[in-house]
Amino acid sequence: MSERGKRKASDEVTPSDVAVIKDTHEFIRDDDHDRLHCEDWKVRMARRYYDKFYKEYAIIDLSKYRERVYGLRWRTEEEVVRTKGQMLCGSKDCESSDDLHSFELPFKYVESGETKRALVKVRLCSKCAHKVKHTTS
Repeated sequence: MSERGKRKASDEVTPSDVAVIKDTHEFIRDDDHDRLHCEDWKVRMARRYYDKFYKEYAIIDLSKYRERVYGLRWRTEEEVVRTKGQMLCGSKDCESSDDLHSFELPFKYVESGETKRALVKVRLCSKCAHKVKHTTS
């Protein structure tokens, strides 16, 4: 094999950062678990990624509100700077700043096969707040 064809140990294919974060991401991380597993570089990477989010208010996806299905995620630094989710409606697709209401929503989700629950704060305009309160007949 020529010099070009030889592989060095450092050239081994490893999981990409994105794949690692997707694999180890948690909506709400367990501080005790992270402390116990702090030697694992994947846990440290996921924790650093998680710590970059602003978790006072969440962004909500209301595209399936008629089915009473909501998606939530934490705000990014860019959204915090734009005041999205605090002074602008926290709905993913709305930019209204009129008549905002605060809600603490009980959020139940499954992560790594485990059912988890959390109270998550969102700020919504009247139109989007109606979608959260929507009940199917």
